[in-house]
Amino acid sequence: MEEQKFTVSQAAIKNGLIAGLISVIITTVSNMFALYENSAAGIVLIVVSVGISVYFIIASHNLFKANNGGFMTYGQGLGIGVIYALVSSAIGAVYSGLYIMLVDDGSVQFQKQQVEEQWAEQGLNQAQIEQAREIFEMFSGPVATIVLGILAGVFFGFILSLIISAVTKKTDPSLEI
Repeated sequence: MEEQKFTVSQAAIKNGLIAGLISVIITTVSNMFALYENSAAGIVLIVVSVGISVYFIIASHNLFKANNGGFMTYGQGLGIGVIYALVSSAIGAVYSGLYIMLVDDGSVQFQKQQVEEQWAEQGLNQAQIEQAREIFEMFSGPVATIVLGILAGVFFGFILSLIISAVTKKTDPSLEI
């Protein structure tokens, strides 16, 4: 009987779930203290989020290698990173969408106000502002938040995984031609 190997999905999902829960905590704290109103806090949150993703992608790669004889191809590493990003961003995006819809849409209202002030400063007339407002509202609702959050998370997870996998890969020499 052949030995069951540890899969790419197993390595990614575990850490994706953990990172998704951390994302929920960060989102909750950010919304509770209205950190979205402070651009410096926003930058710090982005840096922390990227750091968390880098950490958990590397941890997922290490988990996979530890359970597969110490080896991981570049493609496996990329797959782990994308699956991790899908899981973690799905949890974070669904939570954010539900939070906006059910609890508090203060962050969306703040962004809307900021954007409308910028449009007025740029010299847009009321008709143009109204048209732009309709487009903004279409892309800032709970469903759009969920869909765009997942797409953005997977995209940035893919980019990070391209880089990280190049560093963490370790190909089995017995499989090379």
